[in-house]
Amino acid sequence: MDPREFQRLAGTLAARRDPAALRSAISRSYYAAHHVVREFVDAAGIRVPGSGVGHQFLINLLGEAGDPELQETGRSLGDLYSRRLDADYRLSARDTEQPSTARFYVDLAGGIIKEVEGWLVGPRRTALASELKAVEARVRRR
Repeated sequence: MDPREFQRLAGTLAARRDPAALRSAISRSYYAAHHVVREFVDAAGIRVPGSGVGHQFLINLLGEAGDPELQETGRSLGDLYSRRLDADYRLSARDTEQPSTARFYVDLAGGIIKEVEGWLVGPRRTALASELKAVEARVRRR
């Protein structure tokens, strides 16, 4: 499955007004971005741990790289991950039920996806992949 389908669904859900749809928009957006980032990391030859550990691994891997683009994407993915947890598990977090909040995170995920798609085919692909490989061992030790 193409993870971008999650992003398309998230856009549709964010246009609705019911709390379940708005929370689901945030959640689906996170997973779209997560899987596109994972495509790049997999292509770099880095094995992402399974289960819930893989989420934080990707965020830390990007965030600890020396490249500012990778770091910023890691921060954005981490922010989106936190909001996904709110949307999925913290039913008292009512701000996740606001259309403006859902739209913000759908757009944030779209920006992450666009950035990473550029890495997948762009001229910096090899350099960015090497940067991630350089910090992989340090992130795994955490």
